[in-house]
Amino acid sequence: MKQIVFLTSQVRWGSKPFIKKMTENTFRLFAEAGNSNNVQVAFTSPSMIEKDHVARFWFYQSGWKIKKEKRKVQVVYSYLSYNEKNKKILRSLEKNKSIKLINPFPLMALCYDKAKLSKFIDKGQHPQTFLVHSSKELIVAAKKISSAMVVIKPRFGLRGEGVELYNKKNLPKRVLRNSIVQEFIELKKIKGRSYDLRLMMINSRLDHAYYRIAPKGSFKANCSLGATKKIVDIEKIPGEAWEIAAKIDKKLEVFSPRIYSIDLIRDKLGKYYVLELESMPGFYHYTGAQSKFRKNYLNNIFKSLDI
Repeated sequence: MKQIVFLTSQVRWGSKPFIKKMTENTFRLFAEAGNSNNVQVAFTSPSMIEKDHVARFWFYQSGWKIKKEKRKVQVVYSYLSYNEKNKKILRSLEKNKSIKLINPFPLMALCYDKAKLSKFIDKGQHPQTFLVHSSKELIVAAKKISSAMVVIKPRFGLRGEGVELYNKKNLPKRVLRNSIVQEFIELKKIKGRSYDLRLMMINSRLDHAYYRIAPKGSFKANCSLGATKKIVDIEKIPGEAWEIAAKIDKKLEVFSPRIYSIDLIRDKLGKYYVLELESMPGFYHYTGAQSKFRKNYLNNIFKSLDI
């Protein structure tokens, strides 16, 4: 059986691998998909990586089991947050030519870095975006933005954490270094609620798509913050969204393999914009009726890997 190393800071080394039940259930599904495709998934933390070997890991085979032995690392799927320590680990792994990263490091860096992403997306297909490091720079940047409201968020971040909406007449007195100030686009809504369209990509193939519908009164369509999913029939995705996705993927063809998502928003006039790319799209928060899409997606990930 082949093996991939699943790197996550959520793994524990006590009587069970994960604290949260939802995490345990979701990663179990990932492991089972691997087993079905003759791939053992070794769940471990960065501290267990020793050059090109993993010293200890969990795997699932009719229950969670722990293995304490040195095993050579061949393929790595990173589910790590983007900080200096983890960046150093991933860079080190990528320098080893015998190790393959699912999503090469430059792709992960692009997806996590909202300032870099704003320059990568074609002009006019991304909200106006500026990188600021101080309240003075924030004021200057806000004046260049056409909308009356602006979104302020961390340059590096996930799942809507630290994302806030401000009127330009009442900007915060302080702003953290490496903050993004962005045009606020008034969105089309579903039953009065904001939403975005997430396209789940495996290499150049669209696996499935869904709307993420924000909770009532919120502009954040993150499932971790209470948004709900609605699966979208691929054949009903508008041509403009397809064209934008195709342009992005064409630029990303140099990175292989790539498992990522494209988040699109649609303004009141129907124009699409790229909001974010995600190199670590979550596979939580699927309802019972949606579980078949997740199962197919996880199986398709393993089928796409050349290992």
